[in-house]
Amino acid sequence: MLEFEFSRAQLSEIEKRLVELSMKCEELKKIRESLEELRSGKEKEFLFSFAPGVFVKGKLVENERVLVEIGANIVMQKELDDAQQFIEEQIHELERALQKLSSEYLILGERLKKLAPEIEKLLRER
Repeated sequence: MLEFEFSRAQLSEIEKRLVELSMKCEELKKIRESLEELRSGKEKEFLFSFAPGVFVKGKLVENERVLVEIGANIVMQKELDDAQQFIEEQIHELERALQKLSSEYLILGERLKKLAPEIEKLLRER
């Protein structure tokens, strides 16, 4: 019974982590698209995020370098190509982590399916 509860709690945590990683991966894919748009848009007008939910219109002065958060709230200037490569690597890392977690989720789910009849039997015997 304890193993079943522990496995269920573990499954729930994995599920939460899968959702978080999926959301982060989608966010990075949008960043990748934005970097592509940036490459071709030096004279175009853009909406720039000024604060959460607040945007300003502006024209791009430079599109060869960007500031990229590399972790722990540290921002680094990178050439556009390097920034794109950095984002691609992060996407691939997240996809690998998602794949691994999905496998763990399936394995744990199968384990719970096998334990469920045993738990039902124990509960009926009480």
